[in-house]
Amino acid sequence: MDDEGFLYPVVDESICVNCNLCIKVCPIINKRKNRNSLLECYIIQNLNDSERFNSASGGFFSPLAAYIIEQKGVVFGASFNSDMKLVHSYTEEKEEINKYCGSKYIQSDINKTYEEVLSFIKSGRKVVFSGSPCQVEGLYSFLGNNDITNLITIDFICHGVPSPGLFEKYKEFMEKEFGSNLIRYTSRNKRLGYSTKDSFWAYCEFENESRIFADKEHPYVNFMNKAFFAEISSRPSCYKCSFKGKNHKSDFTIYDCWDVDKLHKEMDDNKGTTVLIVNTIKAQEIFEKISRFYKVQQVSFKSLMKFDTASMFYSMIPSPKRGEFFADVKNMSISQLYDKYLDYEPTKPKFFKKAIKKVLQLTGLLVLARKVKYTWRRS
Repeated sequence: MDDEGFLYPVVDESICVNCNLCIKVCPIINKRKNRNSLLECYIIQNLNDSERFNSASGGFFSPLAAYIIEQKGVVFGASFNSDMKLVHSYTEEKEEINKYCGSKYIQSDINKTYEEVLSFIKSGRKVVFSGSPCQVEGLYSFLGNNDITNLITIDFICHGVPSPGLFEKYKEFMEKEFGSNLIRYTSRNKRLGYSTKDSFWAYCEFENESRIFADKEHPYVNFMNKAFFAEISSRPSCYKCSFKGKNHKSDFTIYDCWDVDKLHKEMDDNKGTTVLIVNTIKAQEIFEKISRFYKVQQVSFKSLMKFDTASMFYSMIPSPKRGEFFADVKNMSISQLYDKYLDYEPTKPKFFKKAIKKVLQLTGLLVLARKVKYTWRRS
């Protein structure tokens, strides 16, 4: 872990034999050119209300994971361990699928899951691996020329991954504030609904059975979310991401369908909808087998591009205060950091910004405007 609390691979020089395999499989040094071509696009909603409610959006993951487990397969994803550290792990039990659902705006520790995936697929078992685009490409690089027929991968349109070290500081602060160990944390919840104004409220649950939702009375609960969207807490590489674009290495790509009311009004029930992009024939065949578990509407990629898909194509721009923020992390409390960097209210200019964005959407010029904006800001 570095000074900002991010995880980085480290070579153990005492046992290194200079084989350079770590360099050969690095997806950054060796950028892949053979990413998949997008095949089909859908917007979907899980028909199981409980599974959908417990997911961040439409609940795509749970039926797929259950299907693979029914085939004697294994499911990999990111979840909090007993120490409340976000780690990748696997399960063979349907009862444990839920721990991999929902948004977790923190960098996860891959641990030895790549080796475990290889072991399972070599034994002939089906495997689902869910992770960020860089984690999925890292997995494929690690697997090399091994037979991946039984591997199904899911990634998502990624905004970035905040510091796990910062989350540890947040965890300690919350435990001190509420006098108990933190045992559950979610970056988003649907208690008030699914819309952007309703669902981006963190939730904490403690050992003493206290349950705290972020709100005006408990603003610090939402510290990690506000730091994330202020572009002040993500990993440096996220601001120059090598895995942007519509073509992904994964079998499935998912992301929030915030514009379901414009794509298919009948599905707009404020309970969560997922955009599902099918990238491979293997994925299409599997989706046909599990589609009965969802409400499905096929859409064109062109129709999706009319709306806000900036994170698919462009890295976010870091806050000019990012360096100062992490310097203060060492000496200031979570409440002090919040008050200095994150305690702000929406202003009138934001109203006009939203109005302009609405006009661009209606005229079909939003994608072009985004491209101009990000090119100009990086020049």
